[in-house]
Amino acid sequence: MIQPEESDVSRLTDSEFCVLIESEHNVQVTEGEGVEGSPAILSTEVHKTIVDENCQNEHQLIVCFTPTLEALSVECGLIFVNSEEFSWVRTSSARRENYQKPDGFSTPAHLYTDTGEDTRSALDSWKNRYPAPYRYGRGIWEIRDYYVIWEFKVKLLPADRGKAYNYLLHLCRGDKVNIYQCILCDRDKFYIIKATNGVIISIVLWKWTQAGSRKAVLDTLSFRNNWLKLLIECSSALRARNVTVARYLGSGGFGRVFCARSTNGTEMALKIVLTVSLDSAQKQQLAISEFEKLTLLTTEKVPHVISVVHDSLTLCEVDGNVIGVAYFLRDVGTPVTRENCQDREFCQRLFYSLMSIHLKNHHHGDARVQNAIICEDKILWIDFLSTLVNFSSPNLKRKDIQTLIKSIFSNAEEVERQIALDVQLALYGTNDDVAEQTAVINRIINIHFA
Repeated sequence: MIQPEESDVSRLTDSEFCVLIESEHNVQVTEGEGVEGSPAILSTEVHKTIVDENCQNEHQLIVCFTPTLEALSVECGLIFVNSEEFSWVRTSSARRENYQKPDGFSTPAHLYTDTGEDTRSALDSWKNRYPAPYRYGRGIWEIRDYYVIWEFKVKLLPADRGKAYNYLLHLCRGDKVNIYQCILCDRDKFYIIKATNGVIISIVLWKWTQAGSRKAVLDTLSFRNNWLKLLIECSSALRARNVTVARYLGSGGFGRVFCARSTNGTEMALKIVLTVSLDSAQKQQLAISEFEKLTLLTTEKVPHVISVVHDSLTLCEVDGNVIGVAYFLRDVGTPVTRENCQDREFCQRLFYSLMSIHLKNHHHGDARVQNAIICEDKILWIDFLSTLVNFSSPNLKRKDIQTLIKSIFSNAEEVERQIALDVQLALYGTNDDVAEQTAVINRIINIHFA
């Protein structure tokens, strides 16, 4: 199927892209069929008020519709966030300035990057006429399957469908499971567009005043991909403990991690692992094995390892079927980056933290810098999915060191070559001699910062 980043396609106008996609994906615009007596989103009177505002641009139109979008979103357990000034939909370009800027999106609360208040004073008078919670921010790319995209135009043209297709095909590329949705609007009508696995699968046209339009949008906003079903199920269980999801922290392995906050302000990390897939049994077992590994490390008080909350392992069910695994981690931190490791002292501390795990006769299994966090100035290792529960060896410990080298140093091959010639590396992990293992690490640091 055609993808927006393919070289020939990228030169097309939005109008040409619209024609191409509707032909290539064999999809046509259909008109929504409302049921008599089923409510419309807007009454004729309210809609006339908005039309009579004589909006000169889409920014003003979005303000007029924000109270409506917020009310619809809240009814479905979501909120509306304005993102018209912020690039966040990734394209084939690595340059952030080439990322796309949808006008807004509906999202679970807190699961976006808050950018604060809007500074465009020209819209203040419009906001005064249409009071609502005005939020501004970026979507988070890694959890984009949680969002429903909104895009506004003063008057829709076929080229605008092409732009919406472009958003959706970037959002869903490489995702064979989830359905992505965009609601493309003007002052009179809107399209509900759906896509999955790089294919536009439906386009339905509605009017704001049409019977059944309210149900159509509520059904769209109420649709839950599996990841969101899992998060909602976990959130329900958390409320029973007086704990709520506060923000997204990151993704690791095949899990997602969120900050969960109790009513007394205590924060923990909530890790959820989706197990609905062809290899669901394997994923479920891996998640349980990681929990068991972390429980063992916590019990043995192995230093520099994130602590698991005992007895927090939960199998999450929806309609009687297990869709994922969740458990709590005691520590909430920030990711270690390669930039952190440009500091010699920090880099040395990172290697020493890994060594401290080895000295307790354990190993990590995937000791990349991405699997370490900073928590209250302490370095902790996370994501033990690749670790055998009760087994370690000198070779596995040496592999940890080599993995960390590769993930940090741009001259990793040169460092490894020199370290491999050093008899100390062959001795690393063979005993509990701290001096010998420290000597290897110090040599790595000296070579890198020479």
